Amino acid sequence: MAVRTVSIQSVYLYGQLAAMKHICEIVKKRSLWVGEDAAQAHDAIRKGKQVGTFGRMGIFSLCPTKNTD
Repeated sequence: MAVRTVSIQSVYLYGQLAAMKHICEIVKKRSLWVGEDAAQAHDAIRKGKQVGTFGRMGIFSLCPTKNTD
């Protein structure tokens, strides 16, 4: 059975965003989509764009122990 990649999941940690410019370039070139785990970067902004809006889907959780789970 062949496995085909359909998405890239970016993860932000300690308020730091992933390299979204590069990720979005790869996604566009390969006809993929990107999801963002933005749970640790609420209200972060890069070049006027808020986290959770770069990809097809943004995920925000409120678990205080995310790093230790």
